[in-house]
Amino acid sequence: MRGHAHPLEVSRERRTTRLPIRHAQIPAVGALALVAYWGLQFGVAAWTGDVTSLFTQGILIKIMFTAALIRGLKSANRAVMLQSELERVFG
Repeated sequence: MRGHAHPLEVSRERRTTRLPIRHAQIPAVGALALVAYWGLQFGVAAWTGDVTSLFTQGILIKIMFTAALIRGLKSANRAVMLQSELERVFG
């Protein structure tokens, strides 16, 4: 059994593998997506001249999409925090 690693052990190769995108960029990309989405919504409302369409047409979808983006941002921030904590403990 000496040649086999314990199933719960993390090998050095896995621990040092990095994603192509830095983990600190993930929340920034999400925030940019949120700003771009609402910028597009305001832009279309201004271009059509119907500002009330922001609040009447598809309001449920807009609220759900915004809530999903915000939850994604919170999750990404938590993942970055946990990853740095794991690197501190195991690194």
